[in-house]
Amino acid sequence: MADDAPLSDPKPGRLRRVHLPGGLSARLLLATALVVVLANAIIIPILLATRQRDWLSDRVAAGELASLVLEAAPGGKVTEQLKEKILNTAGVVAVGIQAEGVMSSVLAPPRAPRVSYRLDLRQDDPWSSLTGALQTLFNGGGQFVLVTDRPHFRPGELVQILVPDAPLRAVLLQDLGELLIGALFTSAMAGVLVYLF
Repeated sequence: MADDAPLSDPKPGRLRRVHLPGGLSARLLLATALVVVLANAIIIPILLATRQRDWLSDRVAAGELASLVLEAAPGGKVTEQLKEKILNTAGVVAVGIQAEGVMSSVLAPPRAPRVSYRLDLRQDDPWSSLTGALQTLFNGGGQFVLVTDRPHFRPGELVQILVPDAPLRAVLLQDLGELLIGALFTSAMAGVLVYLF
């Protein structure tokens, strides 16, 4: 009869294999969730950058139209009260037009606020659009941004508007919340489908 030998302890340097609960279904669920999260991490900033660009482009167009209203006034002059009303309606603080190399301040308050940062919509660089949106989202609020764009409705080389970034930041935060909710719902639905089938 062979002696009962004690079981040898596992070698101290050997690592034990970790098994995910649920087997293959759980691993597929985790992989699906990671893919959806990574995809949304790429897509959401792009969508926010597009949203910011569209919002600012609309403000530039509104600023141009406001400058045309001023030019249509008798003698091209209006009262300060009417000028303030025109600027508030357009959602801008000041409007400048550059034509033939000369920049002219068309609409501006008596004391313009300090420019906090600048965004140039003429640039087609995706990186600039992304960083601009992230700057507004995380560092904006209570600041003023100077926006440069090509003219929409009038001759000239460029249009500049000064706008508060608080309304834009509010729009971006709302869109971010909706996108995150959509991403969570998509992740949950994809995970359930993978786990069940």
